[in-house]
Amino acid sequence: MVSSSEFISGLGTRESTIHAAPDAGQRGLTREEQKLVSCAGAGARLGEVIERCGLPEPKAIALLLGLRLRGVIHPGALKQASRLPEGWNSASVAVPRTRSSPTNAIPPARTSPTPLPPSRPLASGPTRVTPIDLAAMAENVEIDEARKREILELEAKLMAANHFQILGLAPGADPAAVKKAYYELTKRFHPDRFFGKSLGSFKGRIDRVFKHLTEAQSVLSDPDKRKAYLKAHPELAPPEPAPRHDPRAPERRARLARHPYLAKRTKFNDLVSSGRQAIAKGDWGKALTDLNLASQLEPKDAQVAKLLAEAKRGDDRGLAEAEYDDAISSETLGDSARALAQMRKAVSLAPDNAAYSHRLARMLMQSDKLEALKEAHLLARRATELAPENAEYHLTFAAILVRAGLEKNAIRVYEQALKLRPDDPVAKDQMRRLKVKTTIIS
Repeated sequence: MVSSSEFISGLGTRESTIHAAPDAGQRGLTREEQKLVSCAGAGARLGEVIERCGLPEPKAIALLLGLRLRGVIHPGALKQASRLPEGWNSASVAVPRTRSSPTNAIPPARTSPTPLPPSRPLASGPTRVTPIDLAAMAENVEIDEARKREILELEAKLMAANHFQILGLAPGADPAAVKKAYYELTKRFHPDRFFGKSLGSFKGRIDRVFKHLTEAQSVLSDPDKRKAYLKAHPELAPPEPAPRHDPRAPERRARLARHPYLAKRTKFNDLVSSGRQAIAKGDWGKALTDLNLASQLEPKDAQVAKLLAEAKRGDDRGLAEAEYDDAISSETLGDSARALAQMRKAVSLAPDNAAYSHRLARMLMQSDKLEALKEAHLLARRATELAPENAEYHLTFAAILVRAGLEKNAIRVYEQALKLRPDDPVAKDQMRRLKVKTTIIS
């Protein structure tokens, strides 16, 4: 029951006066609404109207709030003579007798404290109820009053509350607390708990409440979703602990820096950093020097081993380029033996360089020795595999195959060369000759 001092937004306290609008009879009211308007008349205390109407108190309050919103009743007493709305009389509506109302006569207007205007914001106390709550509380469903109030209170805060508040937790609560709170709430608000009951509008309310509970639990329990949610709402993240002040920290760091192991580690890190910078600049000699020294300090360090291999490959490429240039110079000067040795060195240093392998193959194919021809065959094939789109490499490979007496294989290589260079006269002529020769032999 509403106490005499409790304020109901839009109506006032039980001691407040309400009155019916003069045109209430033309508003198309229901029988129950007519009872309330008849009890209010030109002015009556709110408490008397609720007691005399013969309706359950929550329902009476809900109907009065609806009438207030529609302008059928108003706070305060009419200044005009006390009368019922036009077209009504005291016998038109049956009003049950109560102790406070021995007859059905409408009491005269009384002066009472004027209620606060309906625009006053609702308080947040447990006894303050919104109009929709009162209407729902009066609904005839198979849910006890306490559980109704729980559902309505939780539903009312869904839109404004964050995920922690929906679960009844403090901001930043850990996933274990989230899981526990969700488990406890589902025992009260899971839709399956109300299976087979007459729920009315509470069915939709329960579904909405459970949906928001599940969403809050899903976001706050998943590490990635929780991180994104807290990033979007930094005010909900748990505060970081303040750094502990240690006045002896500088002294401790200086003492540790003098430790032999730490000094060794510092030198190691400096050498690795210097080696990285040298690799980035292409200074392979310095990179090898620094990384070899670092490897001596930490022989089993995988990072240093990887950097050393990269520096070695870079250094080999530089040496191979120098050997290749020297080989070309020696060949120009007519020193074939020296040129051949230098080109072999270039190929050994950079075996994945197609140009080096091709050039050495051309040098070797001039020899009459079988071993040189075999080596040229291997090098030419490697060049075509490393650079399959280079027609020149295919022509050299085909020529070596012809010299080795492998005409059918040579025809296939010439065909590949013509696909890359269709108008090559050498390839066309060699193809014609080889096809004639193989036809005669067969």
